[in-house]
Amino acid sequence: MDEKDQPGTEDREIQEEALETPEERVEETEQDQDSDEVLGEKGIKALRAERKSNRELRAQVQQLNTKFADLENRSAKILEQLEKENNELKARAEEASAQLTKAEIARKYKLSDEDTALLVGDVDTMEALAGRLSATYREVAPGEGSQPEPVSEDALLKQAAEEGDVQAAMAIKAGRLLNMRSPKKER
Repeated sequence: MDEKDQPGTEDREIQEEALETPEERVEETEQDQDSDEVLGEKGIKALRAERKSNRELRAQVQQLNTKFADLENRSAKILEQLEKENNELKARAEEASAQLTKAEIARKYKLSDEDTALLVGDVDTMEALAGRLSATYREVAPGEGSQPEPVSEDALLKQAAEEGDVQAAMAIKAGRLLNMRSPKKER
């Protein structure tokens, strides 16, 4: 099998021709003109048809390369957008999971909304703080009162400081900041 008969040989030739410099093409054209006289009329027509076909194929290759580059750019932009949306969805899912965990802990320890707002950090930290907050309410015997008596935040803060529980102290202080309200203007 000749080298020219092998598949892909024409593609290599087209690529090689596309890489030629203008000077090389001029030299080739001058050589072709000299050989045109030897080919005769039929040979010249066939050669011209082949050259025309080569030019058309080069133009098609150039168009396809341009389209391919455009498609690559578009797919990269779409991929980037999808990655961004995926990251946003992951962040929202993590936030929802954290809120659900917080709500489950609050329900387990029967915390008020205000006490639930104090729960921050990982699950173990929230569990410990929720246990401490729920212990602040004294059990009321039936008939002695309808509501448990709450322990002040100052007492909880003091207890956390004494035990060296920095996270609980920070959570209590954060809760205070969250519960602060700006003074309302009187009309």
